[in-house]
Amino acid sequence: MKIIEKQNSLIESNEDDVLNEINVLKKIDLPSIIKIFEFYVDDKNYYLITEYCSGGELYNLINDCKFSELQVAYVMYQIFKALNYCHKMKIIHS
Repeated sequence: MKIIEKQNSLIESNEDDVLNEINVLKKIDLPSIIKIFEFYVDDKNYYLITEYCSGGELYNLINDCKFSELQVAYVMYQIFKALNYCHKMKIIHS
């Protein structure tokens, strides 16, 4: 489960946009994109129920490790494949 605090001013002012984005993400089904099964909202937080992913976030992994050129190429392939999938579903990433 991932918890996102509503206190973030960007999220707080655009709650409808956040809820819409979560609903769109629930429809995505690609192995390289974490699957969101469900979400819940209360006064303080959003709770995203996701598939289990070991190893943490890619950003942290990149900062902590040295990658070979082949590993970087594979990661970039997965990212571009995910972006292509989203674009075909009329979803843009900003």
